[in-house]
Amino acid sequence: MRVTLVHPAGFNFVPGQPDFSVLANRMAPIGILQLASWLEKHGHPTQVHDCLGPYAPPTIEENAEQVLTTDPEMVGFSATTSGFMDAVDLAAYIKARRPHVKIFFGNVHVSSIGAPLLEHFPEIDYLCIGEGEGAILDIAEGLADMCDGGIEGLSIPHEAMLRLYAKAQSLGLPVRGHTDQYRDVDGAAALARIGARSADHLEYANEAGIAAMARAGTVAMLLPGSTLFLRETKRPPVETFRREGVAMALATNCNPGSSPTLSPLLVLALGCTMFRMTPEEALRGYTVNAARVLGREDRIGRLATGYQADFVVWGVAEPAALCYWLGGNPCRQVVKAGKVVRDSRA
Repeated sequence: MRVTLVHPAGFNFVPGQPDFSVLANRMAPIGILQLASWLEKHGHPTQVHDCLGPYAPPTIEENAEQVLTTDPEMVGFSATTSGFMDAVDLAAYIKARRPHVKIFFGNVHVSSIGAPLLEHFPEIDYLCIGEGEGAILDIAEGLADMCDGGIEGLSIPHEAMLRLYAKAQSLGLPVRGHTDQYRDVDGAAALARIGARSADHLEYANEAGIAAMARAGTVAMLLPGSTLFLRETKRPPVETFRREGVAMALATNCNPGSSPTLSPLLVLALGCTMFRMTPEEALRGYTVNAARVLGREDRIGRLATGYQADFVVWGVAEPAALCYWLGGNPCRQVVKAGKVVRDSRA
């Protein structure tokens, strides 16, 4: 994908205050230069346009025209608060001229405000919250295959997250969400209403929301690593999921804040001991139902004719043993797409 990264000029839009933005922002755009190098390394031709550079024209229109001369398929803007509105004006001009160009916004202003920006600024297709290397490369390579968010009533309002989901779905991305982890915010029902692939955590999910999940086919993604690490005492209502026919999946939820969990085998064991899943439910949760959440249930997740040959050979007497032992790794062989990628039998 052809990418152009833009450093907007910016201005102080607070009435009566001196405007030092141009002086403060006049520096080498090291961040987007690094991103450009990263994209080039992965085969995506990338240009950088600095609106405060020595040869940059003075107007929004002229700068936008220079960006368009690079024939981009995606334009990324790295904007502080003072530069954000200039970036929006540039994006609006580019979208008006070439509606197919993807517009990507990042940096501190976006990371601070997040999803509500998508409602107020329809020119923006994608937001990058935090570091940009992974997100922008995923977009450039067409690897963004899902929008993952949270409906918890904490830092991002419920309505703002639903707007983010609506934007993602308008771009053809399925959605999933973390919800009802700390209290009942009726998130299970909200995610079911929009056809989310999964609702995650769900310790406080109510029965009406679970019934809605069953009707919508939304999978209950259970994350016992988080429960263990946060020392939570509330467990997800597994028995209600069973009764209502909601498919259950398992995952590590590996992250440094609430679930530094690296072991799928540990998650299988915790699913059975802490959440009272059966071994069959736990194993299906890590295979068949996990593939369903990813939207790949037609090609991975089970051993069957026509499916990709991804599997592990375990040194155990029966499948339930994988959910029993705490610690250790009885893996003997890993096969990926029909090829042996690890063999520890010797």
